Amino acid sequence: MGRTKIVLTLTFLLTLGAGLVAGLLVARWPAEAAAATTMRADPSRTALGAELGLTREQTVQMHDIWEGVRDKVDACFVRAHDIQERRDRALVALLSEEQRAKYARAQAEYADAIVALKAQRDAMFQDGVKRTEQILNESQRRRYRQILDARLVQDAANAPPDWIAPQPPATRPAAAGDQGNESRRSK
Repeated sequence: MGRTKIVLTLTFLLTLGAGLVAGLLVARWPAEAAAATTMRADPSRTALGAELGLTREQTVQMHDIWEGVRDKVDACFVRAHDIQERRDRALVALLSEEQRAKYARAQAEYADAIVALKAQRDAMFQDGVKRTEQILNESQRRRYRQILDARLVQDAANAPPDWIAPQPPATRPAAAGDQGNESRRSK
């Protein structure tokens, strides 16, 4: 298989994987937040707990089981990312300097697109928060802000890696023409 095919296949798979993970994260976040709120308020009142007729003790045990599973799955994602980085470095090492420069440009375009996508996602979230606050009275708004602050801090501490974070190329050529892309990404 030619080097160009390897690079194109690698880029396609990384892009496809990033899109899949981004979609899963966006689809999963609101459901997790609602479930976490229900669990903190009253562990026996989760939808699954109600459906199965679980006791409070069983619900807490189930929560503990699945928290452990989530932590292990998150660790698998981290290991998978490390494996992908090693593979990327090995593939980039196969490339000529010209191919490395082209690959670096493609990676810079990808990183810029991901940064723009994250900004769009964050803006949509902030718009939702603003619109929600508009329909609440003052005491509800204060409580809503407290809940958001607590959730966002907790979610940030327990969050798996942000899979739509831009991934820099494993190897950067030292070409002078590439300096502009590097400075643009570091902003």
